Amino acid sequence: MGELRDKKSFNKIIEFVSLDSDTLDYLIGDLITENLNDILYSTYDGNLDLLMKIITNNTIDMYVRSACLDVFAQLYLDGVI
Repeated sequence: MGELRDKKSFNKIIEFVSLDSDTLDYLIGDLITENLNDILYSTYDGNLDLLMKIITNNTIDMYVRSACLDVFAQLYLDGVI
């Protein structure tokens, strides 16, 4: 979905990465720290509120939150926000 830049998948990806840390680590492991920010950036659909909810939610995996923060920073640098 990331390679195809499928904007419709952003909400589903966010829903998926909001799973608890152990489940997420079991399912996708190192993808969280290596590529999640790129996937989220390329599928970002303009829903800044959803991105901010993940960044500020302490119950979500810290690496997921970090990836979302990276996306936020890149969107800012690109002048999108």
